[in-house]
Amino acid sequence: MAIYPSKHAGPSQIRSYLTTVLTTKHDLSLPDATSMANNWRFGREHDLREASQHDFRHLFGAIGPSLYHSVSEDMAAAWHSIPAGSLSAFLILGIPALLVILLFYQGIRSDGFLSRNLPLEYL
Repeated sequence: MAIYPSKHAGPSQIRSYLTTVLTTKHDLSLPDATSMANNWRFGREHDLREASQHDFRHLFGAIGPSLYHSVSEDMAAAWHSIPAGSLSAFLILGIPALLVILLFYQGIRSDGFLSRNLPLEYL
């Protein structure tokens, strides 16, 4: 299993990570994976995170799009494993669901906001 590199990872750590991804997820031999990963020359973790599928195709050839998807999977897994990632998933999914429930509850109550005859200045 390849562990996505930290945000402080340098080019050699990125190449090592890419070598691991290519050997474990794409069944390349270690020499072939190392040779292909060496196409990543200068970029750091931020550059890896911002690289597009087109960039991967340009750097790694035919396997580029598949490698891009594997890196994206690892990036998502790393994000969801930290508290901020879990919290963002809750905020994206939980808050709207909570609002719908609260609005529905407020609407069915006989003395709820939706059933009151309020003057226009209160709206």
